[in-house]
Amino acid sequence: MLGTPTHVGEEAGGAQRRVLEALKRHGPSTAAELVTRLGGGVAAMRAHLRALRAGRLVEHEEERRSVGRPVRRFRLTPRAEGLFPRHYELFALKLAEALAGEPTGGLEGILSRWEEELHRHLDGALPAGLAARAEALAAHQSAYGFMATAESRPEGVTLVERNCPILEIARLHPQVCRHEAALFGRLLDGSARLASCQALGDRVCAFQIAPRSAAESRELPTEPRDGSRTGGPGARPLASPRTAASRTTSASRARRTSAKRRAPLSRASERWH
Repeated sequence: MLGTPTHVGEEAGGAQRRVLEALKRHGPSTAAELVTRLGGGVAAMRAHLRALRAGRLVEHEEERRSVGRPVRRFRLTPRAEGLFPRHYELFALKLAEALAGEPTGGLEGILSRWEEELHRHLDGALPAGLAARAEALAAHQSAYGFMATAESRPEGVTLVERNCPILEIARLHPQVCRHEAALFGRLLDGSARLASCQALGDRVCAFQIAPRSAAESRELPTEPRDGSRTGGPGARPLASPRTAASRTTSASRARRTSAKRRAPLSRASERWH
């Protein structure tokens, strides 16, 4: 997953790469926390961290506690972030190929077509059952460098991606993220919401997918990162297209019921920030 830094020796390289991966997966950590996750001793871990700091791959800040001495909490530097998978070349190649065959519609048309192609491919490849399907989808994303995991709860599924291989592209073109959310919602037969996004500065991308039975009576808002409002030019709902809800009394009651279900689902992503 990681390239070997030039200053890391043959014997120590593997251990130090695991330290970098742990910091990427779990965020800023102390030496003791890293030992708990990776094993070994605190003294050895501190030696690894000193080597990584000398290579400008980690940095730290002092964290004061109510009792005892301050501790050092280590985090990745921008240089270390560059060691994780980035697939700009593949994305650029596919984009160029698609643009060549796209007479009108621009990027939005291309992304819509990609979404349809991926849905056809993955819909038949993923297993049945929501939990198994979500786990397989996370594994597929991880194979392309997204470091994804899935967490299933009664109120829905949260798919978390801890690395974005196309981060700079997503910052410039947020519709990429909206199509990704729409694809996840369709594959997991639910309504998707992008609760946090690395392109906006969050540590992870968290996609919350509510089951269709709980979501079909409400319309989740589009969350464009370019400042536009839902329904504006170029806006796209995060869920797959659905038949417009009827304006009956029973539909109103269903919307009020579904609104009460939003709070637990939104709280599920708080610990990833």
